[in-house]
Amino acid sequence: MESRQEQNNKTTISPSILLIIGIFFLPYIFSWFTLNEKYSSLTKLLSFSWTFILLVIFFSFNQDSNPNSTINKPDAMNTPVNNKNQSNKINSNSSIKNKYGNQATEKNCKIDLTCWAEKNDIEATVQCQKYVPKLAKYDYEWTDGMFEVKFSHYKWKNKRNGVITYIGDKIKFQNGFGAWQNYIYECDFNPHTKQVLDVRGQPGRI
Repeated sequence: MESRQEQNNKTTISPSILLIIGIFFLPYIFSWFTLNEKYSSLTKLLSFSWTFILLVIFFSFNQDSNPNSTINKPDAMNTPVNNKNQSNKINSNSSIKNKYGNQATEKNCKIDLTCWAEKNDIEATVQCQKYVPKLAKYDYEWTDGMFEVKFSHYKWKNKRNGVITYIGDKIKFQNGFGAWQNYIYECDFNPHTKQVLDVRGQPGRI
């Protein structure tokens, strides 16, 4: 009888202060230590319940708000967005000449969103892809294939100054729990100065 009582006492010892602190701040790591038979079922239940609560709070916060995010999906934006893959896109100098005549100049191109955006597409992609990964709090991963573009949409940011916003969704960001999430990103690019003015992102796909 005494040996059984000693075994029961061993299985119901309380977790140490260090373990409690570990479970409170990093439950997804330290909760597993409570699976040891020396801890009570109540200890196990409380530690994993706390882990679950933190996961729910984290993912709810990640979906509803993001401090780096100020954009909506392109189909919900107030500003018209062009798709590079549209069949009616204006993609070359010959298209601009057909639209404005043989007197077509860079000035004419500047007032045409598709012409101006695609004329500066390569430079914008080179510059913007340096800054988009900096939105990640942890790791990131580009998801575009060999024949895909990183910025598939664009819109005017400031038509008077010729500033264009390039938009894409070919990246994943990792969160604090190691999970990956697709992101939409926007990059404001000034073709005149060849500079990136601002970069924003939010969870989702275009």
